Amino acid sequence: MRDEQRAVVRLRRRATDLHVLLASSRGRFHLQRPLRDGAYPGMTWDRAAWHGRVAERVAKDYALAAPPAITAEAAP
Repeated sequence: MRDEQRAVVRLRRRATDLHVLLASSRGRFHLQRPLRDGAYPGMTWDRAAWHGRVAERVAKDYALAAPPAITAEAAP
């Protein structure tokens, strides 16, 4: 059961990351408060910075590949 619970936690985290990326692409925030994981009373949380870091990290998985450069040999 432990392995299944860990898998569910990973999937929940991945879904949150994808929602953060989607919200970021629309100029919005997905979360208004920090996640319970790692949060503690009195901590300061920069919502914009956190969303930016998560969106950058997740966006790398969906980056478009650059088209191949046209060289002098390949030009018609």
